[in-house]
Amino acid sequence: MSKLTTRRILAASAVAIVAAGASAAPAHAASTPGVSATCAPGESADASIRNPINGNVLIPITADCKRAAPVTAALGDGLLRLFGQEPILRDLNQAIAVGPALPTKASIAGGGITAAIAVTGGEAHSLANVLSLGVAAGLLGGKASANATVLGASVAVATVTGARAEATALPAALAFSTADARGRTTTTTAFGGVTSASSGKGPGNGAICTAAFGTAEVRSGNSVTDSCTSVGFLFQRTQHDDGPIALSVKNPLDVSLVNPFGESLGDLVGVVGSVVDVPDAVHDLLGARMVPRLNSDVVRVVMDPARPRLETDIPAWLRGETRPKGR
Repeated sequence: MSKLTTRRILAASAVAIVAAGASAAPAHAASTPGVSATCAPGESADASIRNPINGNVLIPITADCKRAAPVTAALGDGLLRLFGQEPILRDLNQAIAVGPALPTKASIAGGGITAAIAVTGGEAHSLANVLSLGVAAGLLGGKASANATVLGASVAVATVTGARAEATALPAALAFSTADARGRTTTTTAFGGVTSASSGKGPGNGAICTAAFGTAEVRSGNSVTDSCTSVGFLFQRTQHDDGPIALSVKNPLDVSLVNPFGESLGDLVGVVGSVVDVPDAVHDLLGARMVPRLNSDVVRVVMDPARPRLETDIPAWLRGETRPKGR
């Protein structure tokens, strides 16, 4: 798909969002047939295109919030009222599906703060339990799934047809998953820390595991291009492309913060922002460096097929050098 075609599709989708009122939180479910469906917890909305003769669905455009309840949002808004602030969290719980005229589905479930946005043939599903956050965005045919349990937060974004992103946050964890190319799949799971899997351009691309227990993986078709597993933060297993598996003890003093979303998502929002006003907070979030990455290894065992190698990055780190990720 050419950049011009992509920009036109995004612009049309943005206009559809505004026309449908999807940028504002719905008091009740709302739909514009063939264009958009939006729902709040406990409701559903159907804007599917149907056969006028028998009523069968030809192109599904649906938003499903029946299994969602704004428990966490209500608790948070109650605290805000105590401090004299306007309640804002309840409005975050919604599912938005904007076709137009393309199969598009969005759903939310659970008692946490959940948001699902599906645009132009995308699919987005968010499930968050009480005191947790789940955000999923499936754009231009991408499929995204975000799951979170108590005190966890997950964000999954897929931005193109054939891309799939899945993020699972267990207690006391953050999980980010971003897939921005056809045939790419990113999956990440975190418990007690942060994990990230990104197929996008930028210093935060690939798999990052900085958690008490975490896994992250980036796939291209059936091939794994980057993967990691962490236990106790410092003990990690990594593999880059078809290279050998490495077992390492990370250097806790060599930490950098990276952006988990990559450059393409920011570019995407920039295109939409040329049609509608995108809040500065969104740009700030997409550009934020929020994922800690342990760059170098105190000791590393590389399971080379010829013979295992014992390596260390400490001398290079002391000289001020940073080991390139995945090498």
